[in-house]
Amino acid sequence: MHLTILSRSTSIFTTRRLCEAARERGLGVRVVDPLDVEMGLGAGGSVVYWRGKKFPRTDVVLPRIGRSIHQYGLAVVNQLELLGLPVLNGSWGIAASRNKMRSLQFLAAEGIPIPKTVMASNPSGLKEMVRLVGGTPVMVKLLASNERSGVMICESLQSLEAALEAILGLGQNIVVQQYLRGRRARDLRALVVGGEVVAAMQAEMKKALNSDELKTTWTGLGTETPNLWGDEFGKFVSAEVRRWGDVVKASGAKLD
Repeated sequence: MHLTILSRSTSIFTTRRLCEAARERGLGVRVVDPLDVEMGLGAGGSVVYWRGKKFPRTDVVLPRIGRSIHQYGLAVVNQLELLGLPVLNGSWGIAASRNKMRSLQFLAAEGIPIPKTVMASNPSGLKEMVRLVGGTPVMVKLLASNERSGVMICESLQSLEAALEAILGLGQNIVVQQYLRGRRARDLRALVVGGEVVAAMQAEMKKALNSDELKTTWTGLGTETPNLWGDEFGKFVSAEVRRWGDVVKASGAKLD
C-alpha cells in the first residue's frame, strides 16, 4: 500500500512523524508539496500533475494543508477527490474545521454541548451579545475573510469594546462566546475515524511551553513564552489590545 502526504516539507515535525509511522507499518510513503501540483479541467476530464508530470500512483492521500496555502491546498485536495482517490481528511472537512462558527454549528447539530455563542458583523449590539452569552468575561474569536483567525479573552465590557473597535475597523466578523473557566477545565482533542472517536488526548500546553526544547526554539526566534495562565492571561491580552489598539488606529493601518 502506498501513502501520499500533501505537505510543504518533510522537515515539518508532524509530517516527519507520519512518514516514520507509515514506514514502520510497511507502507510506501511520498511527500508532495501542494504548490508543486498543477490541476486541469475541461473536455478531457479532470487531470492532476506533479512537477509537470502525471501525478504518481497512490492508494490514499493524507493532506497536511497549512493556512498559508489554504485556498490552493484545498483546490488540490478537491481535485484528487474528483479523481476518486481516497483522501483523509477531505476538502469539505478541512474547510469546515477552519471556520469557527461553522464547526460549532456542526457540533450543535449533533447534540454536542457547546458554550453559549453569538456571531455578529458589527459592534452595535455589543451589550446584548454579552448578555446573551451570560456576561463577561467572554471569549472573542475572529473570523477574517482570509480565514486567518485569533482568540482573545475580555474580562470586562470596557476591554471588549476597546478590542472590538480595533478589530471591526479592519472588517472582520466576530464570535462572542461564553468563557468557561475553573480548575476542572480541560483541553481535550479527539481523533475521529469513520464517524467514531477512536482516540483522545488531553493537551498539556503549559508543560509543553515550559519544555527546554521549546524554550530554545523560541529564544532562537527572538521571542519568549510568558508564564501566564487563566485569568492572568486574559488580563494580559486585554491590556495589550488597549495598548496597541490606539497605535493601530492612529497609524491608519488597514488589513489587506
